[in-house]
Amino acid sequence: MAERDLELATAYWAEFEYRHSLYWSLYTKAIITIAFLVALPFAYADRLGSVFQYALIFPTLAFLVSLIGGWMLLAELFWLRAAYAKWRSALADGDQKDEKQPFLMRIASIDIGLVMTISLIVFGLIASFGVGAVILGSPR
Repeated sequence: MAERDLELATAYWAEFEYRHSLYWSLYTKAIITIAFLVALPFAYADRLGSVFQYALIFPTLAFLVSLIGGWMLLAELFWLRAAYAKWRSALADGDQKDEKQPFLMRIASIDIGLVMTISLIVFGLIASFGVGAVILGSPR
């Protein structure tokens, strides 16, 4: 491997690590924000009192956070995949570029990000509509 290829691989790996940590940071912040917005009407139900009908805004915001968070995670996932592909190509020699990864390695390494992104949106959807149904069905 040439020195230039090693420098490129190191730079691409640093970008991959950055994108990976950013993805996990966004995912964690979105999950915590959704959980907070969903729990807020129940935590402060006694203080909401006469404005309880406006409590429906919180699950709506949770749903919007899940959609926006999912969109941001999907965009970051594309950048993450690009950095991973560049790193793999910088490491590979000319005759090893067409080497196939085992199926389980592909699933475990990158494709789990798509499942996590979809799970964030589904979590926000279920949580917000579930809480919304509870709020609408509760006596005022």
